Amino acid sequence: MHELFLTAVVPDADIERAKALLQGLSGMTARGTVHRILYFAGPPQPRGLAVKRAIPQPIQPAQGRLWTELHQQMVRQSFVLQARYPVNRDELGAAPGPATSPGAAAILSGAAQGTLRWTDIPDPTGGSSTTGITRLVTQRKKVELPETRNLPAILTDNGYRFKSELIEESFIFYSNGNEYVLARYHRLPSAAPAAPGTPPTPLAALPSWDQITNSAGVDPSRQWLFFVRRHVVDDTSPDKMKKAVEALEAARAQLTGIFAFVPVDRRAHDTRIERPAGGGNVGLPAAQAQKLRT
Repeated sequence: MHELFLTAVVPDADIERAKALLQGLSGMTARGTVHRILYFAGPPQPRGLAVKRAIPQPIQPAQGRLWTELHQQMVRQSFVLQARYPVNRDELGAAPGPATSPGAAAILSGAAQGTLRWTDIPDPTGGSSTTGITRLVTQRKKVELPETRNLPAILTDNGYRFKSELIEESFIFYSNGNEYVLARYHRLPSAAPAAPGTPPTPLAALPSWDQITNSAGVDPSRQWLFFVRRHVVDDTSPDKMKKAVEALEAARAQLTGIFAFVPVDRRAHDTRIERPAGGGNVGLPAAQAQKLRT
């Protein structure tokens, strides 16, 4: 599957106006969502997702094909993967609860269903003489495995390490096959290590929503990112890919003067793990930390 999208930036002061405009465009009320995103860095030397003992059984045929595709991609190159969990705002700030809460107990026990997401570095495209700068439509390979339990165990079994987590706040609209998303990202405090030198772990309990939104965000100016997206399942079809680009260009023209779409350096969406030069271990490059959002 390929994901194609346009990108713009919306100041926090303009968010209500942006939501009203998109509501008028789509004829629907915004679908507000909150997700907890856990980032897992793959091993320096790629080895895929061959260990399957933690994958819930039986595996449905469609799900099995996605696991196979993801494994093949992880054999080719090691990446940072996202484990995404929906969060109920009303449960935030509570003490660690039962296995169905969004806390670490539910996630690490495997009881919570999450979505495993991988995205490749965007395809190189023409339209600019500046190295690394793409045209306005960004397109990249994407694999998602929804409603999957045991994600931390599956990833840990295959050499992936938990690195960090964020909260994603978004408002989503749909119209004419396009997905319109306003999103921003909030930092979470790091869990205290059990002992010096021990690897990080997800928080046992999340702060309240007020604490999350009032803390320093990923973007200090608290701006929102605006995406117009389309997905092409049959991404081997040049005609379908072309039509998706044309649909996004039409959406861009429709929104001219309202949102200022910008070209994106494809490296801003690069979640590849650098291979060690001499066979030694390397961690997640420091520059990656600001890029692992969408």
